[in-house]
Order: sequence, then structure tokens, then C-alpha cells
Amino acid sequence: MSSATSEDAMMLDAPSTPTPGSAVACTPTPRRSRGKELVLSTQISGTELKKLKARERALVNKFNDVNEAIVNKLEEADPGIVLEVYFNSATQSADLGKDFQFGQLLKLRSDNPFRLMGMVNMGQTNHSGLVAIIVKQTLPFEFMKLPKHTRERIYTHIFCDEGKTIRVKTRGGTHKSSFAPAYTGLNRLAILSLNREVREEALPILFNQKFIMETTYSLQNFLLQIDVGRKYITKIIVEMYERKTAQPAFQLLIGCKQLKKLRFDHVSSNSQVPQALKVIWSDAGNWLTSFNNPGPYRKDAAAVMEILSFGSNSFHSKVIDKKTGEPNVKKWGYVEHGSLIAGLKKKLTEANRKTDLEIARR
Repeated sequence: MSSATSEDAMMLDAPSTPTPGSAVACTPTPRRSRGKELVLSTQISGTELKKLKARERALVNKFNDVNEAIVNKLEEADPGIVLEVYFNSATQSADLGKDFQFGQLLKLRSDNPFRLMGMVNMGQTNHSGLVAIIVKQTLPFEFMKLPKHTRERIYTHIFCDEGKTIRVKTRGGTHKSSFAPAYTGLNRLAILSLNREVREEALPILFNQKFIMETTYSLQNFLLQIDVGRKYITKIIVEMYERKTAQPAFQLLIGCKQLKKLRFDHVSSNSQVPQALKVIWSDAGNWLTSFNNPGPYRKDAAAVMEILSFGSNSFHSKVIDKKTGEPNVKKWGYVEHGSLIAGLKKKLTEANRKTDLEIARR
């Protein structure tokens, strides 16, 4: 038997006996191999001697490079890769075959997975007369044995860029879909498919970022695509409010139970407070009242209105100039914004009261 680190070698010499370390001498064993086995045939053809020697020199150099690269030697308490070597001959010698070549059939077996890297004749080294078999450990990294806080730091490093902001756009064409053009990286989200536990740990970190949407249509597509990820969304900014897609987008937002901030940067270029109040309540009323449903995420009207906000340039109104008679576009001020929020809060309070009374009557 022999132990090998991530890349180590076994030295095989038919007539000698096993020695400790990375070099072992092959001896016959009466045991039969079990499980998966790797079958090797070591043969040297006289007609290809020059090519073999050139190949051997290259492998010797590689073997030496590997040895020099090993900084942390295998600890005695760690068995590493334990390889069992079996012979197909009781004579321990390489006999002349029908093709007039000398060869010895070997079988390598290990309880841990490994990969054969190469074989090299060690004639030009201190191990003259031996053949080195270079193997590499392929045992998967045991990610789930890391502490949970360490795994969470890894998720953050993978998913979160500086600023923790992801801009989402809508792809054109027949089948429109949402995508994040700046959120690049090959297989960046591949870790989510590792197992259910990793997915449950990583999704809250992935979606606990600020998502900026071009339009309510982008928001609608995005929420449809992420499916179960909706419940982890915490911050959303929508640059353009589109009336035709606002209502279905708000309906999907009902599944965003942990949402803390929802802001619209532009809603209307010509709207007075009563008109805007009617439009917003018509589109978002079901979403706003959903926070009154019993459960751990239940919120009163005041808390809900802390989630919804509108940018300073979200509303404009047209005012007729008394002197010229021409319409002037005026941006809403603090008073108009305050009136809209107060009106929504009043409607929400009344709707919640009605719902509570209906539940009490049942």
C-alpha cells in the first residue's frame, strides 16, 4: 500500500518489497480485487525506444516539478489516497508476450477516487530501475462541512458586486425575458444547483441586493423568472411606471414577503394628486392590502407605506400659464407627494378595517 497527496507517485519494482512513503515495491498478493479497478499494462517496444525515452524524460521532468510543488507533506494521521496494487502473475516478472513485448499487468484499487496522471521510468533519477505511477486525488471538496458563516461569506463573494446593485433589463425579440447585462461571470449561479440546503442558504444572499428595473414590464418578467426567489427580494427600484404592466407586476409583488423598499422614479408627466391616487390604488391596492393577511409578515398601514415610495421626479403636472395661456410642466413638490402618500395610507387603513370586520363576523 502507499499514500499519495493531491499529486504524488508510487514507485513499482517487481522483485522488491513494499516500503513506506510515496514509493512502493510491488509484491504478489493472494487477495482478489474488489470494486472498481484500473487496469494498466506496462510494455516497452524496441522499435519505439527513442519515442519512449523522450516521453520518459518529459514525465521525469513533470514528476520532479510535482515533487518540488508539494509544500505541505501528507500528515501521518491522514491516509490520503491508499492504493492497493495487484499482480496477474505469481512469478513477479514481465514475460515475453505473443507480440514479442515484455509486459506486466497491474491493477490499482482505492476506496477514494483518483485519476492516473502518467507513468515514467525513473532510470535517470535516484530511483533507477523503478517505474513511477503518478496519481491525483479527485475526492470532491466537502463544502458542506465548512461552518455556515464561512459558506455565507463564500456566497457573498460569488453573488455580490461592490455596491450590491443589479440592473435588470428586458431582452427584445419574440420571447422577451429579463437579464442583467453587467452581472457577468461564467457559471456564477451554478452553486445554486449543488443541493437543496445550499440553495436555501444562498438565495437570501443573492436576492438581498438592490435590483433596478427599467420598467414595470421588466419587473413583471423578472418576478416570473425567479419564481421562489421572490420571497427573498428586499429592495427594488423601477425607473419607469407603465400602466399596462403595473397591475400584474404588483400582483406578483404579493409573493415578495420580505420586501423593504419599492421605489418608482417616474410615474406620470401630467397628473394631479386625486388622479394619481386613483391610478396607484387601482394598480397596487391588492398588493398593499395583502400585508394585512395573518402571518409573520403582517404590517399595519403605516409600516406598509414605509415600503412604497416615489422619486422626486416621479410626478409632474401641467399648469396653464395665466399670461401666455401655454401649458407649463411642473414637478411635484413635497406637498403633492405627501398628499399622495397620505391618501394611499387612508385608503389602506379603511380597507384593512373592513377586512378585519369581515374576519371577526365569521
